[in-house]
Amino acid sequence: MKVPDRNELMHHRLQAWIRENNSQDLQYLGHYPDSFGVFQYWYRIGKKHDVTVEQIEDIELITESDDDEEPNIFIGDNI
Repeated sequence: MKVPDRNELMHHRLQAWIRENNSQDLQYLGHYPDSFGVFQYWYRIGKKHDVTVEQIEDIELITESDDDEEPNIFIGDNI
């Protein structure tokens, strides 16, 4: 049995987060090679940052107040 590495675990965590939260700030783009030919999971953060899963450090739901219907998203990344 193959043990998932950090990138696989983060990918599954992000997929679960996307399913559970209705947000336009995070979008899964697919699994395709990076500039070195290594297959990576790709995500779009906001409308202009396309990053690999290995660049995403963490994901956290942040709300400004209890009355917020639209949550803010903070995604730590290395870009």
